Amino acid sequence: FPELRQALYTARQREARANALMPTDVLEMAAAGGAACLGRGAELGRLEAGMAADIAVWPADDLVDIADPVTALVLGPDRRVRHLFVGGRHTVADGALLGLDVAAAHRELARRAARLHDA
Repeated sequence: FPELRQALYTARQREARANALMPTDVLEMAAAGGAACLGRGAELGRLEAGMAADIAVWPADDLVDIADPVTALVLGPDRRVRHLFVGGRHTVADGALLGLDVAAAHRELARRAARLHDA
């Protein structure tokens, strides 16, 4: 969420007002605004019945006393995704990418890097 924080801080600095843009505004800009920029606002960008959605779940263990989870997510420290669902498939579980042979990926990366180096 560094980009969301930057957008929020930039708007606040430009307007010289702390409430020029709120965390919920930048989240809306990123989700619905991003979908609209892609021409897919009718199917993406909102959590509603019938909409396509990729869902990310972040750890919230340290947010028990936070009244506004959106503000905590946007303005809080960066954290790794705990679970990620893409197109209905669980792709990250407990912070680990599912279905990836890490050793094989490292070998392939080394092979490609060597090929680029030798080119």
